[in-house]
Amino acid sequence: MKFILHSDQSIKLTADLDVKLMRSLTGKKNPKIGYIPAAPDPKRKYFEEKAHYYSKIGFNDVGFLEPTEVGIDKDCEEFFLRDLIHLSGGQVTEFRDRLIHSGLDLKISAFLKRGGVILGVSAGAMVLQKSFGLVRFLGEKGHLKGLGFFDFEVSPHTNEYFPDLRRLEDYVLKSKCTVYALNDGDAITINGSGSSQKVKMYGNARKIGSEP
Repeated sequence: MKFILHSDQSIKLTADLDVKLMRSLTGKKNPKIGYIPAAPDPKRKYFEEKAHYYSKIGFNDVGFLEPTEVGIDKDCEEFFLRDLIHLSGGQVTEFRDRLIHSGLDLKISAFLKRGGVILGVSAGAMVLQKSFGLVRFLGEKGHLKGLGFFDFEVSPHTNEYFPDLRRLEDYVLKSKCTVYALNDGDAITINGSGSSQKVKMYGNARKIGSEP
């Protein structure tokens, strides 16, 4: 299984890195990208912003899938023939519920097993985890179980939410977990699954905790 996880994306901070990572992990010079929004985007405002970002770095084939539209089987199946699926930022618990209730969580799992790449930004990265207890610090409540693709947690926008890293370190100590702390412009990649899973850090990403 292959993932690219970001705190945020911008031409200044992540353009060159995204070109390198997306081409490397997909094996395609011009990968076809699919975009799934964390919250309803009926006017496709946020999708258009992200499509513009990808066009600026040379990737012009970007498709859109709203989780409530998955009843259209043909459109959904064609969407998952793409090389990379982008999961957007937003609220983590809302995004998790949208993916599960629409059945897209299962399609994402099948997509990964076929060799597809998932790129998650902020909430789109956190929703992929086994659990995301850190969202309590962001004001979110409710069931904190994620999609379960990896055991550690990702802390996006760390410099904003945890300017004093001692608070984050205390969470890691009490929860007996591992957190990858990312500021905007930082990223990690994950390749493999289970005990063979390998994580690489980019920018100033920091690992807090000893496992994995």
